Amino acid sequence: MSRRVVLGASALLAAATIVLGVMRAFSAAWLSDDSFISFRYAQQLVHGNGLVYNAGERVEAYTNLLWTLLLAAAMRIGIRPEISAHVLGLGFWLALIGLLALASYRRDLSFAPLAAALVLLMEDYQTWATGGLETSMFAFLSVAGLLLASASPARPSRMLLAGLLLLAAPGTRPDGVIFAAVAGAGVWLVNQNASLRARLALAAALAAPLILGGAVLAAFKLLCRRSTLTTRKGCSMSIFPSRRTGSSALSSSG
Repeated sequence: MSRRVVLGASALLAAATIVLGVMRAFSAAWLSDDSFISFRYAQQLVHGNGLVYNAGERVEAYTNLLWTLLLAAAMRIGIRPEISAHVLGLGFWLALIGLLALASYRRDLSFAPLAAALVLLMEDYQTWATGGLETSMFAFLSVAGLLLASASPARPSRMLLAGLLLLAAPGTRPDGVIFAAVAGAGVWLVNQNASLRARLALAAALAAPLILGGAVLAAFKLLCRRSTLTTRKGCSMSIFPSRRTGSSALSSSG
């Protein structure tokens, strides 16, 4: 069997698998109850009230800042969050699959994209791709940052970009700091053949955006709300209708 036939058959199989995975994700499309919290904050921001749940009450009840800002940007140009959340979730999920397939291709000539196939076909990934939350975005940013931080040959420019991606991860979800810490340790341990000076340069390139960005994020939180530790539960729900219950999730003051 010629190489061209094998490649053609592999491409058809990959295409069919992608179509199957995307169809299953679409068929399971839903919105988590928690996603309406982000929708509400995005709505208030677009209306000029700031990142608040109710106008005049500076309370932080979300944990996905960058995701909420993306939803707000989509709302600003007229796209409803129920739609933008699905589109963004599916987009980041497919981007993660492509990223893993590319990493497999570059690291192994036999090219068996097992990680990409698992992310494509696992029910949990398909389900949360349309759950309305930041899950797919967070996974993409974390994996992209870790892959770049572990890329060979290691270069400061790559570490800088990895640092930016790993900064965006905790900006999307707080537990992203774990992946940033893993990347920092990995850069030091993986490049043991490099000189001490080179390893310090790589570590500094990775740490610089994390430290500076973390300081900016902390300042942003302090400026936008009275306390970075306050979390309020039981607020009025969002004005957006819930597809799961078919009822209005709201009506709230402000």
